[in-house]
Amino acid sequence: MKQLEMDFPRAEQLGILDDAVVPDTRAADGSNVTSKLLKAVLRAIDSHGRGRPGGAYPSIETLASEIGCSRRSVIRAVQALHSRSLLLVQQQGRVNRYTIVWAELSLLVPAAAPVLRLPSLGRGLQSSRSNGDTLTMTSDMLTMTSD
Repeated sequence: MKQLEMDFPRAEQLGILDDAVVPDTRAADGSNVTSKLLKAVLRAIDSHGRGRPGGAYPSIETLASEIGCSRRSVIRAVQALHSRSLLLVQQQGRVNRYTIVWAELSLLVPAAAPVLRLPSLGRGLQSSRSNGDTLTMTSDMLTMTSD
């Protein structure tokens, strides 16, 4: 499977990497791989690939050294990211090529708070919401109060 090369501009990739909420994951051996380690591995791989479509080729030892963890921890994290379809791992001889799957990672970015657009209908427009909140719009301000 080949990821589209133009699916995310570099600035958007960096934003996704910053904002994605990657949950803790169980490794194949049953150990817990923390969100912090998963993101650290993604960041380190990204720094080697710099968003290039060909992926990155850092060794496990290089990643472990850069992140400051054990070689085994990096292997668990890579396996966990691969199992969650966030990372493609392709063996090329004795070297692995790592490609971040930006489309999958982008699904872990929390949705932004919805933008409320109200028509300009004058002063005192009020709307009650099902959760008990009341929105009040005056000519220059929108306020929300909770019951």
